[in-house]
Amino acid sequence: MSRVREAAALCVPDADSAEYVPQVHLPAHARRAVMRSRSARQRAAAEQARSQDVTAEAVRFLREDMGMSTRDVAEVLGLSHQRVSQLERTSG
Repeated sequence: MSRVREAAALCVPDADSAEYVPQVHLPAHARRAVMRSRSARQRAAAEQARSQDVTAEAVRFLREDMGMSTRDVAEVLGLSHQRVSQLERTSG
């Protein structure tokens, strides 16, 4: 975009304050690849959120119901003790 502004500045006096709306035209196979990528990232983000909720539930159960220490919970879940503490604080 900086190059577009530089080029426009040669022809248009107020090019620095103009609003540019880029329009990218991709071939169909490239558009499909972009859409698959976006969809996969959305699914991954949703799964990450679900994973965090399930892990926080496991932390809560192991700490409260099982009486395990933070370090033992971390070992069982394959997390750092700092992450276990963080999940305890955020899961309320």
